[in-house]
Amino acid sequence: MDVEPPDWWIRLKLKLFKSWPMEPRKKSKRLMQLGDEFHELGSEEIAQLCYRWSWEIAEEARAVHLRKQLERRYQP
Repeated sequence: MDVEPPDWWIRLKLKLFKSWPMEPRKKSKRLMQLGDEFHELGSEEIAQLCYRWSWEIAEEARAVHLRKQLERRYQP
């Protein structure tokens, strides 16, 4: 039997990933991909969290192409 981890555990792992040292554009893109995966799994709240963090990182990095991709998925 496969049991899904609780939301707080997923949020903690995502918060650690957000603070992990990585190039901002790659981090933003990976968070966007994780948001897509959570959206497909039906976890809309966590998907929106990933999109919001990805948007914030893309804003800081001035990654216009990532922001345009995120506009289709997330409305800040």
